[in-house]
This record gives sequence, C-alpha cells and structure tokens, in this order.
Amino acid sequence: MRIQSELALLPMAPHESFDSDELERLEELAEEPEGKLGFVPELVKRAAVAGLGAQRQREVIDVNAAALTHLTALLLPGMLERRRGGILNVASTAAFQPGPNSAVYYATKAYVLSFTEALAEEVRGSGVRVSCLAPGPTDTGFAAQAGATGSRLFQRGVMDAGRVARAGHDGMRRGRTLIIPGLRNRALAFSVRLTPRTLTTRVAARLLA
Repeated sequence: MRIQSELALLPMAPHESFDSDELERLEELAEEPEGKLGFVPELVKRAAVAGLGAQRQREVIDVNAAALTHLTALLLPGMLERRRGGILNVASTAAFQPGPNSAVYYATKAYVLSFTEALAEEVRGSGVRVSCLAPGPTDTGFAAQAGATGSRLFQRGVMDAGRVARAGHDGMRRGRTLIIPGLRNRALAFSVRLTPRTLTTRVAARLLA
C-alpha cells in the first residue's frame, strides 16, 4: 500500500517514497548514515488512507500512525546528531474531534497531532523543527477514496492541495508546531475547545453524513 511518506531534501528537490511493506528497505538505508540514504534534513510524512472493514481499518492504523512513528524513530536521531533538520507530519482538522462513521481515521489523526506536539517539545532547542500540518477538506483524491465526496464536509471550503502544501512547508521552516491552513479551518479547530465533546461529535457526524 502506498503510504506517500516522502523524504524531502528540498522543497522542489527529488524525493523518495516508500510503501508500507518497504519499511525494511528504509531501515537498511537508515543504517548507512553516509550511504544510499545519507542525511535527511527534512522528513515530510503524509498518509491518506481511510475506509471500513476490519482489514482496511488495520491498514489505516498501520499507515497513519505506525509507519509515521517508525519513520520518525529511524530518521530523527541523525537530525539530532547534526542539530538540524525538520519533520512535518500531516494530520487533519479531524484530529480535533471524534468522527462517527470514520472513527479509526479520526483517531489516528488525533494520534498524529498529539505525537507531533509532544515530540516538538522533546526536541525544543535541539536545532530540529517538528511541525504538524492539520488541513481541512482539501482537493485531493482522498474524498473519493473515503466515500465522502457527497458529504457536507466536502461541499464547501475545500482548499487547493498546492496551497495547503506551501502553508505546511512555510510553517515548518518558521518553527511553528501546529499549522492549520485557512481562516475557516482555524476557527473551526479552535471552537472545538469551547464546545462540549458530545456536541462536537454530533456535529462531526452530521458533516460526514
């Protein structure tokens, strides 16, 4: 399964992508600090997997949470050793509330946000930047994959994927831990903090219907 985890050396530079069943190959490369993989100054991890069914939900967890964590464990030590580098994990505004009918996907994005914020504090002052990009609905193939093209969530306010990517990269370069592109998305994300969880869950269910 394509996890679309990219090792980005520069914003427009060539990168390498790995499938979830290719992590052993990445481990081998990571064991060669000056070998084929070399020093990775920036790690951009974006995964877009959702769906129902036991096997599909297992894949969602493997891709959205387990692979992301494993990649970080492999490549962060080299960044810390050189006291420079950046990690950009892609979550979603789904991270801020439960998502009925997409429970596993929403839960994995909450994990990405929590993991990234904790990691950013752990490495503070080390020279390594750790950021979490949490976009709202974005014009990619994800909605079709998740069967959400007809949901209220994707009926308006959908952002261009290029704009989201630029916001994420710029935010990481500026040292921002949490990056939420779009005023509407930021307002919705922070309003959740002031709303009872039961209400936000019902609202999410309505948007996903």
